[in-house]
This record gives sequence, structure tokens and C-alpha cells, in this order.
Amino acid sequence: MLGVIVSWCVTLVSAALLLACGVVLRCVSRARAARRLAERMRCVAADAPGGIGISVLCFGATDAAQVAALLAEEYACYEVIVALDRQRQPALYAELVARYGMIAVTPPAGVRELWRSCRRNFRRLVLLDRAEESAAGGSEAALCAASCDYVLPLHGATVLRPGAIRRLAMAVGERPAGRTALVRTRVGPAVRLFARETAADDGFGRRAQRRIGRAYRVTLWEPLAERAPGRSRSRHAAAAIAAALCAMAAALRFGCWPAALAASTAVCCLATLLYVRATAEADAWRPRGTVDPKRR
Repeated sequence: MLGVIVSWCVTLVSAALLLACGVVLRCVSRARAARRLAERMRCVAADAPGGIGISVLCFGATDAAQVAALLAEEYACYEVIVALDRQRQPALYAELVARYGMIAVTPPAGVRELWRSCRRNFRRLVLLDRAEESAAGGSEAALCAASCDYVLPLHGATVLRPGAIRRLAMAVGERPAGRTALVRTRVGPAVRLFARETAADDGFGRRAQRRIGRAYRVTLWEPLAERAPGRSRSRHAAAAIAAALCAMAAALRFGCWPAALAASTAVCCLATLLYVRATAEADAWRPRGTVDPKRR
């Protein structure tokens, strides 16, 4: 009797996992097709869909090149707010002030200094000086200086793919006004875009995301940030697939069907993971002016 119960449980769990793999593959394939369509539609109107403003809340920056990469984004309706501790990073702080010709303005509560770039080509940069306590504190301090309707908390070491800001704005613009409180990615490094009112009330943590109703969430099955190089993960997944195949062969040889079903399910799940990872790395957003070698 126990063996029958175990067999049925393994069968049900395997069916649920296989169904989940099919749903993930369908979502990733549809996102890939939409991304390719967006690459072809490179026009001025796509740069500002609906005039949706996005404030990038950058914390943990250690190099001026990280800030310059954020300012290079080709989207008009957004700003970059950098939270730094002047006492811990005086050289970087002074370099940003000098490079972008910033002027001091009245800071909000909890911020020692607030600077805004006055040069025309860098008018979207805001620099604030606050005590470095935690990543959450840096995001909350930067949130006080944000002027756009949506905010994107981002660590300075995270590299956004070209067109990521525009893609987030398109995801918000595709829905009625006020119907989007959170846009999140499921492929690649996590990227979270919050409505400013939602972030001001609940913050940026996982608990805050769970409080947002499903009708107000948008999930993107495409990578918007670069993943750090890690070939070892792919090798480990390939080795796990080989081990699962061996286990399935052994289970079939000795007539243990539940074990064979579990091993085959593991193979499908690992293969799905490898496919999603390979798709994310191959279909990166290309900067303007680049040409796909396969289309030449």
C-alpha cells in the first residue's frame, strides 16, 4: 500500500514539474519574440512610451564608470540618483561633482548634501551624501530625492543591458494608467521597478512585493541585466543531467518506475534551466548601430 502511495505522489509531483517547465518555456519563447520585435522597432516614439518617468536609485557605486554607464541609456524620461557616503568615498564623490558640473541644492531630511548636474547633457544626474548604513537605507534616501513616478533600486555593480530602461517603460505603458505597481524579471539577475507611492509606503523588500496584488504586477521573462561570468554553473548543470540520465537508466534496468520517472523529470527541469540560461546570454539587447552577424 505504501509503495502505491509513493508511486502516485511521485507521478503527481513529476506531472506538476513538467507542466511548470512547459509554462516557463512558453513564457521565455514569447518574451524572446517580443524582444526581437522591439529591436526592429527602433524609432523616436519608442524612446518615450507615454512619457513614463523612471528614477534609477543607485547605491553601492565604487567607480565613476558605473554612473557613466547608467547615464548612457537612450531614454529621455529618466534620472539617475546616486547615494554615496562622502566620508568613506571622498575621491569618487569629488570626481562626480567635478565631472558633471554639479551644483548644491537644499537636501531633504536625513541627507547631508544634495547635488544636481547643471550641464545640459547630464541634467538627469542627482548626487546625495548620506551615512552608509545599509543598501535599504541608501535606496530609501535616494527615494526622497526621486521626482519620477517609478523607481528602480539598483546596486552600482549591476550592469543593465542596453534598452533595459526603455523596456521597463514599455511594460508600464502597455497597461492602463495606475494599474502597474511592480515590474519584475524572472530571467537573469533580478530587476525590480516599483511605483514611487508603493515604494514609499512598503519599501523594496520581498514582503513589500508580496503585498502588491497580482493584478498590479508585471512579470518579464527576459533578462534586463548582465549576469556575472560563471561557466561553472553550466558545467554543474550538465553534470547533473548526466547523473540523472544514469539514474534513469539504472531505474529502468531494475524495473523501478517511480525512480525512473523522477530521474526523467529532473533531466527535463535541468534541460529547461540550461535553455533559459543560454537564451538569456544569447539574446542580449544590442546597442544602437550594431548589426546581428547572422543577418548580414
